[in-house]
Amino acid sequence: MLHGHVHNSQDEELLQSFQRLTRETVIADAAGNIRNIPCNLINCFCKFSDYVPLTLDEWILLTNKRAWGE
Repeated sequence: MLHGHVHNSQDEELLQSFQRLTRETVIADAAGNIRNIPCNLINCFCKFSDYVPLTLDEWILLTNKRAWGE
C-alpha cells in the first residue's frame, strides 16, 4: 500500500513497527499451511525522493534501501 504525508516522524516509526509486527505474525491458512502475514507499506513522503516523482518500482527500491540498506 502506498501512503503519504506521514513525513519522517513518530507516525512513520509507528507504521514501521506495525509492519514489522505484522510480518512476524505467523498464521495458518485454510489448508493448514503455516506462513507469515505479508505487509508492504510504502511512505511516499516527497522528501524521501528529493521531491522527484518516482515510479512504483523506484519507490520499492528506495524503501528497501532506507529500511535495510540495500
